[in-house]
Amino acid sequence: MQPQIEIDYPASGETVSAPSYTFRLGCTEPLIEAEISVDRGPWERCRHACGFWWYDWSGYGPGAHTAAARGTTRSGQTVNSTFLRFEVALSRGR
Repeated sequence: MQPQIEIDYPASGETVSAPSYTFRLGCTEPLIEAEISVDRGPWERCRHACGFWWYDWSGYGPGAHTAAARGTTRSGQTVNSTFLRFEVALSRGR
């Protein structure tokens, strides 16, 4: 079975309404590294804890966004997620 990495949260089509958000990445086999790219921006390193990979995101604006993840397995193989589409809707004053 080919290893896979996916963005668990936010879910596809989910609306984020907080001024900061933590992405959660899951994978089918242990990784030595995981990264995320939001809106096709630079790859950012994720932290590993509790069996998942996490990325704290802030300073973003409202509207449609995309994210993708990639990871490196212990054998050196690179795995890529599909693109995830989600929305950000911040209330006034944030």
